[in-house]
Amino acid sequence: MREYMKNLGTIMMMIALSNMLIPEGGIKKFASLATGFMLITAAVAVVPKNVSEFSFSSPAYTFDEKRMEEAEEKYRQQVMENHRENLENLIEENFVHSSKAQVEIDKEGNIEKVTLYVCGDESRAISYIVNELKFPRERITVVYEKN
Repeated sequence: MREYMKNLGTIMMMIALSNMLIPEGGIKKFASLATGFMLITAAVAVVPKNVSEFSFSSPAYTFDEKRMEEAEEKYRQQVMENHRENLENLIEENFVHSSKAQVEIDKEGNIEKVTLYVCGDESRAISYIVNELKFPRERITVVYEKN
């Protein structure tokens, strides 16, 4: 591989030198095209015919399935947590008073239960949940709190 890189570097230097010596004009464009093809040919010349000749035996390239599954699970949990928080924020935007919403979701991200901690009339927020989020009114719990 070292020899290949050395030869490729030599070819590149010869091409650069020849491009400096060729006078400006139409011939320079043709010469640049020809030397570009020569460089590509030299670079591709050592690519193996069979992909199986490449071997990645270094431990850095090993695939640890357990770690990958753990990373996927952690990512999925983070996505679900962000989804839950976004739902709570959407509901809280419809509150008139300083009320809070608590949303519980299942593994697929569907709403299972909504609990509203309200300080006044929050029918607008309930209407939003039922009409916009298409969540049944029977599964919304309203807890009235004192200011």
